[in-house]
Amino acid sequence: MSMALGGCMASFVETAAHRLVTGRPFWGMERSRCESCGRELSWQDLVPVVSYLVFRGRCRTCGDRIPPMYLLYEVFTALAFGLMVVQFGFGPRLISGWLMFLFGLFHAVTDLESGYVYDLVSASSFVCGLVLGGLTSGMYGVKGALLGALCGFLPLAAIVVLSFGRMGIGDGILMGGLGAFMGPFGALLGVYLGLFIGGLWAVGLLAIHRVGRKDPIPLAPFLWVGSFLAYVTMDRAWALLEVFRLYL
Repeated sequence: MSMALGGCMASFVETAAHRLVTGRPFWGMERSRCESCGRELSWQDLVPVVSYLVFRGRCRTCGDRIPPMYLLYEVFTALAFGLMVVQFGFGPRLISGWLMFLFGLFHAVTDLESGYVYDLVSASSFVCGLVLGGLTSGMYGVKGALLGALCGFLPLAAIVVLSFGRMGIGDGILMGGLGAFMGPFGALLGVYLGLFIGGLWAVGLLAIHRVGRKDPIPLAPFLWVGSFLAYVTMDRAWALLEVFRLYL
């Protein structure tokens, strides 16, 4: 059930993000349509994962190809929702993790499609993170949620300054919002993992000559993945650091 919910939420979030990028409203009664032929999509076209596989990633009317990234978003979100249920059980911390993940997905979609991170969405995630993160971050409390936001924002803000504006501040604001869900240690771990994974990806693209050294690479998708990994591992990582500290 949680995995099905994850797939459905991913479908909604990716659609909302795409509509925001293309200047269309993502609220009200507007129905989804094929981007190529304009046909209004029916329920058969909108079942997460299943519709993509059944229709082989193409529109039933015009045969135009649907980007495989949408399938990836839905599968990854379904697996992530299921994993968090197993790890945290049903409760405030699970809801907090789900919301953080969906905000990160929204940012990943807009950054990949337009190269832009929407500050209003980041501010919304900060408010949600402050409320839920403050309730679920254990010994951190509301103060820890605020510190988490700072620890998510400041490292990337420093990179913006050191890059002399070649990197936008939007990624820092993004991590400020997600960091509020995780507390200071989780936020720092999320930044580290996001930058590490993004760096490996960039090196791989350079090695196969897919990008040049000065070509921009969207960072939000990696911060999203890094934050998710930090959220589900930060308790174990903190315990491991405590063990090391005892033996130093």
